[in-house]
Amino acid sequence: MRSTKQATINIPLNGLTYLRGNEKNGRAVCEIDIDLLKRINRPNMIDLMVAEAREEYKAGKTKGFTDAESLLADLES
Repeated sequence: MRSTKQATINIPLNGLTYLRGNEKNGRAVCEIDIDLLKRINRPNMIDLMVAEAREEYKAGKTKGFTDAESLLADLES
């Protein structure tokens, strides 16, 4: 199995919208403005990260959710 590559992106604070969090487990769900993300990161970085995430999902390394409520329920567990 292929290992995950480390990548760093910059997220402008005005590009984040806090949706929900769980203080118990220290997780939060935020919405990210993709247009702002693309403006301040090198070209294709987002595409590379999405491709890597898809590979991890196919390999069973990550969870998938069909709706926001399922995601938030997992966040709170």
